[in-house]
Amino acid sequence: MDTRIIVIVDDNYGDFILIREYLELEAPGQYSCVYHPSFEAFLSGLADNPLHPDALLIDCEDNGRRGLQDLRSAVDHLPTTPVIGMSEELLSESARAALDSGATHFIAKNDLTPARLVQTLAYTCANERRLRGLFERAHFDPLTGLANRGLLSDRIGHALERCQRSGEHAALLMIDLDDFKQINDSHGHDIGDSFLREIAAALRGSVRDSDTVARLGGDEFAVLLEGLRHAEGALQIAAKLQAISQQVIRIGGIELRPALSIGVSLFTPESSRFTAEWLCKAADIALYRAKSLGKNQYCVFTDELDQQMVDNLELDRAIRCGLERSELLLHYQPIVNSDMHRMIAVEALLRWQHPARGMMAPATFLPAVEKLGFMQQVGRFVLKEALRQFADWNTTDGAIPTLHVNVSAAQLSAHGFAAYVAAELASAGISAGRICLELTESLLFDQSATVRTELGALRELGVRFAIDDFGTGYGSYNYLKSFPIDSIKIDKRFVDALAHDATDRAIVRSILGLAAELGLEVTVEGVETVEQLRQLRHLGATNLQGFLFHRPLPALEIARLASSGQPRPAVRQVSAHAAG
Repeated sequence: MDTRIIVIVDDNYGDFILIREYLELEAPGQYSCVYHPSFEAFLSGLADNPLHPDALLIDCEDNGRRGLQDLRSAVDHLPTTPVIGMSEELLSESARAALDSGATHFIAKNDLTPARLVQTLAYTCANERRLRGLFERAHFDPLTGLANRGLLSDRIGHALERCQRSGEHAALLMIDLDDFKQINDSHGHDIGDSFLREIAAALRGSVRDSDTVARLGGDEFAVLLEGLRHAEGALQIAAKLQAISQQVIRIGGIELRPALSIGVSLFTPESSRFTAEWLCKAADIALYRAKSLGKNQYCVFTDELDQQMVDNLELDRAIRCGLERSELLLHYQPIVNSDMHRMIAVEALLRWQHPARGMMAPATFLPAVEKLGFMQQVGRFVLKEALRQFADWNTTDGAIPTLHVNVSAAQLSAHGFAAYVAAELASAGISAGRICLELTESLLFDQSATVRTELGALRELGVRFAIDDFGTGYGSYNYLKSFPIDSIKIDKRFVDALAHDATDRAIVRSILGLAAELGLEVTVEGVETVEQLRQLRHLGATNLQGFLFHRPLPALEIARLASSGQPRPAVRQVSAHAAG
């Protein structure tokens, strides 16, 4: 039988000697006793000598009645370890308070015998395995065995309390595996899961047993460092974790090299503003900075990033308020045919009518919307509102044939997006063939299983697809033959210098030729000058979009434009000039 480790927390060393002798008398060799005058002393010793006790006995009346606080701390810090309270009398106030605080059992010193002590320990230790199993299912990641987000949050709270009591430093490291999605897509989810388990083992092997390594979901991990004597200790650990990227992980004959981006936030006992939420947000900000600087490196939260976090918190609040107060709205930019005598489609474009900043274009706030996790909510608003407006325009004469709506990777990566689109089309009474969803070519090039499933379901509905900003992505045209694209949109950057740059003219000519061979429609974006229009007509472009014809307009203006059936006078003059 294995020797069980029993930790005894009591300010009276004589009581510890008595308990140890009772156990040796009644069950010789079965228990090994460890003494600490307080639970805080026990925790401090864990950093240098990791210990996994089978049970704790804590005197609830010692240290000026601080024993109850020690017991509560033990229950919180060691949720799978039985905690037994002790006092002089069984029916004392301390006994009732201990049981209310989560003690597994309670014993009275004045009624203690060797047999009763061993019986109590045997009972509590017998239930340890069941208790541990229940706890692990609720608090640990089933794939890697690491702590989950809930357990990490709980331990961060305890780390803050300990930091403020002991004067030590602590740190939180947020870790993201760069380009992990490509491993899943290239080698399958089984290899991806094995890779995550290997990373988890490497992270565990790089820190102390007293530190917490957690998997937050997907390819996101975190490490909580406690009991640091100085802040530089966190940077040493960050560098050690970063060194994992120099390893080669071999799985089933496949060699994979990990890349880790790490954000580090530090906290010290003298800072009163630290909360668990603040610590997590600070580490996230630092992680985002590490990725923006080129990935596969670590970044420490600084005063500069502190102001950025304040700004992000304010932006987070503003975005939530904007959604609640219906401050988001849509403008629509027409797509016209090259003779400019009719509008063949409109593209829905998001705007934010900010109460203080006025009308904001998407480039000023969409990156923050994506970073703060609002893309699915905002994307659903755009689709629902655009379909509602499109139905209103077409109740009479169907003056606008097609509606273009941009779709983000966040939307397509969520299960059920195609079903949502189908429901909204049915609600608005619009046939799927009149809707064109604009996708980035990078999204099509780097598809997950979920994205492929959702795109396939949308295609079965009859929804059309366009590749937005064509030619600016990964440079691979494989998706043109592997996925049924209906049209492509040539990016504005190839149009800006069209009048005097032979290379850009050659690129546009080649794209138009490729599209003609594949039977695809082409829309040229960003047309702003008459000379660009002349060049595009010469090259054979038929569908055009840009400020030369129309800026994005409110829904009412689009309705008036559609009902007139003619371009504005200025556009007619441009048409005549371009034709000459």
